[in-house]
Amino acid sequence: MPDTEDDQPNVGAEGSDCTDSTKREWWRKSLISKIALESAQKEAKSKNGEYRALLKDAKKAGVNIPALTRALAVRFDDEDALVVQLREELKMLDLSGKVRNIADKILARFDIEEPTQKEAEQIALDRAWDDGILAGQTGAVADDNTRVAGTHEYDAWERGRLWVDGQRAIAEEMAAPMPPNAVPQSAVDTAVKHNAAAGRRKTRSKGLTPNGPTAEDVAEQTGEAKAGWDDFPEPPGMVQ
Repeated sequence: MPDTEDDQPNVGAEGSDCTDSTKREWWRKSLISKIALESAQKEAKSKNGEYRALLKDAKKAGVNIPALTRALAVRFDDEDALVVQLREELKMLDLSGKVRNIADKILARFDIEEPTQKEAEQIALDRAWDDGILAGQTGAVADDNTRVAGTHEYDAWERGRLWVDGQRAIAEEMAAPMPPNAVPQSAVDTAVKHNAAAGRRKTRSKGLTPNGPTAEDVAEQTGEAKAGWDDFPEPPGMVQ
């Protein structure tokens, strides 16, 4: 015998106190947000693959990859704090007996080839651009640029900051395209009758029944624009 309403367990399930209309509203908002998240994850996965492939090429060229990735990871750390940390790590290796006289052994081969003028300028510009990107991610404005105004480094920092703003704008524009608004069934029915009366039979698509009304037909009956069909952007790809 099926349970009556009084027999149903009352466990106070989350969301049980809101209306179905509220649930539909939050389902739609969650769907749009989830599409944006999946799109960003797919793009991140693609970029991560490119980064891994680049590291493999660097390894083939003879670059020490752990040293490279470590330098990337700490590039925004405070310089003085980083020096202290590295010194203590090396000192601990000596104190533990793992590498005795480690300072002498490292310094014996710590020769660094000086960069050319072009390389030095490029390093300075890259650092300024990278710093500008970080500044943009933290909400910095143009007045926060500490480089000397009018220099290439000043411009590189600002380009980095503005690049973040541009990426954010692109993400807001494309990450989660809004689906078209629903068309009242009454408008669709009226458009169908309008077609039949005019003796028109056309091949229909985009969500309407075959030989049914076009977006133009519905717009004609409702006075609404046809953006709901023809101007709707393709949704972003889903994560496989």
